[in-house]
Amino acid sequence: MSQVHISEAIQLGNKVIDEIKRKIDALEDEHEKVRLRGELEKESALFHSEAARYMFATSDNLFREIRQKVISVQMDENLARSLCDEFKKIESALSGKIPPGFIPEWNDIQNELQKISALTLQNKIKSLTALLGRTRVFASQAAHAANISLAGLVEEKYTIPKIFYTESKGNEKNKKLASLLADIADFGARVAFFDESEARKLRPLMDEAASEKRSDEFRLTAIRQEVKMRYGKLKEQKVLTEVFKEELRDMLPLMKRARGAAAEALTVRMEELLTASEVPREGFMPLYEEVKILLFEQLENITDEAVAEKVGSVLSEMGYSLVGGDGESLSAREVKFMESPYEGYQVKVKVDKGGTLTTRLVRVADSEDEANSTSEYQRQKDIEIGKKWCKDLDAFHEKMRSEGIDFKTKFRKEPEEQPLDVVVAAKGTRGRKKRTQEVRAKERFIK
Repeated sequence: MSQVHISEAIQLGNKVIDEIKRKIDALEDEHEKVRLRGELEKESALFHSEAARYMFATSDNLFREIRQKVISVQMDENLARSLCDEFKKIESALSGKIPPGFIPEWNDIQNELQKISALTLQNKIKSLTALLGRTRVFASQAAHAANISLAGLVEEKYTIPKIFYTESKGNEKNKKLASLLADIADFGARVAFFDESEARKLRPLMDEAASEKRSDEFRLTAIRQEVKMRYGKLKEQKVLTEVFKEELRDMLPLMKRARGAAAEALTVRMEELLTASEVPREGFMPLYEEVKILLFEQLENITDEAVAEKVGSVLSEMGYSLVGGDGESLSAREVKFMESPYEGYQVKVKVDKGGTLTTRLVRVADSEDEANSTSEYQRQKDIEIGKKWCKDLDAFHEKMRSEGIDFKTKFRKEPEEQPLDVVVAAKGTRGRKKRTQEVRAKERFIK
């Protein structure tokens, strides 16, 4: 694999790493930030040590695991925010209307909420779910006493029934039952947050836990396991759907550069999955493997085209323009001429197999006679322009390195070492963008 291809692989991988970093930095839980940053550093080090192997790093298993963890935390934080929003709605509705006899309990709820804010993310969600159940009961009673309506605020938002168990001090059985009920409510609320239709399927079990069965430790344990299992499967699928879609989005630009009917068919299938509400593993993995095989087969062409596009873009920013006008573009394995900022001079450019770049400054003459007769003045001018081009070439390489593409110079001729090659413009086209040229000298290149 060429150095250019490895550089392209590193560039693709670094793009994914930066994207994951941004997502981690946007998290609220500091404990999770520290944990995930440490894991990303390890994955990044592994990627850079084996960059050639991870040409498809944007969708490799190397980044899939860390992406799953980041997205999982994002979803948990969204759930925690949603639960906090419920508290805010109730607080806003009761503001200034709580009867005096209810104020001590309300203050106690507020104190508990403050303590919960300092907990780790998983403990925070469980504690918020339990406190929200208690708060809804309190709000309903306070509103009734104050003769105010809290329609829609004290009902279970996600069709989860009120599971509220008062823990008796010193009673180990009641503590155990309270813990089981808290877990059932917690996992039930998580299920409902992700998918209300799944929550409705759980309703019979949740109702059973809220009935007289709440004193049956054996049955509550079974219900807890069932609700927890359904939540685990649901969240895993939600997380994987997001991960798979990110990988598809990463590979899609490469696939659109691939050629042939097979590439077009795979592109259509990728776009269909991107619009699906759920992307199951069995639907993603076969497509993923087909895409990797095709991209690997066409990798050299795809990468060379990407390098050619970047070369054209950087030279354009430096004041060079393709001969032929706006409809022309720099393509791999094709010789192209670019107008330089120096009148009467062009640069011959070719991106070859393996991302190899060849460039040469040439002078444009109006006629064969002009091309064949070079005065001392013209030779000195050629040297002067050649030096300017060499400075531009150095600046070009620096810009390309900043883009992650590092060309290694194998051969370079300075302006004084040999005369410039000359191309003859078609009759009547000197000074126009579009010309036909004939190379009038032995091929010599500045690489």
